Amino acid sequence: MTLNKTGQTALASFDPQAPAPPPEEPTGPQVVIEKVDLNAELVVIRNKGTSVVSLAGWKILSVEGGQSYTFPSGFNLPAGGSVNVWSGKNAKDNPPTDLKWRGTYIWNNDGDPGILYDNTGEEVSRYGG
Repeated sequence: MTLNKTGQTALASFDPQAPAPPPEEPTGPQVVIEKVDLNAELVVIRNKGTSVVSLAGWKILSVEGGQSYTFPSGFNLPAGGSVNVWSGKNAKDNPPTDLKWRGTYIWNNDGDPGILYDNTGEEVSRYGG
């Protein structure tokens, strides 16, 4: 409630001709770890934003084992897109949708959080743990 100079309640005016304010940009991370499938040795990274994000130099970390994967130079994730990062004996390598981490097992099947870091080393997203 707002009072005017006379102590009476002042009403806010609304102009139906005035343009609506622009929508606010979403807050929080736009690139996230959407899934870590420990048994399938799969990490899914999704861009929830509305613009392409360069993931060159970004890292995924397996917390339990301390192994990390670094996205290759020139790798871009489109708006609304996702990429699968595989490890283990059935690791797929079919860029830009599937990237191979390595042919050995990474994830501890008893539980292993994953962390995504941007190219400055700042934590962007965490999954599990």
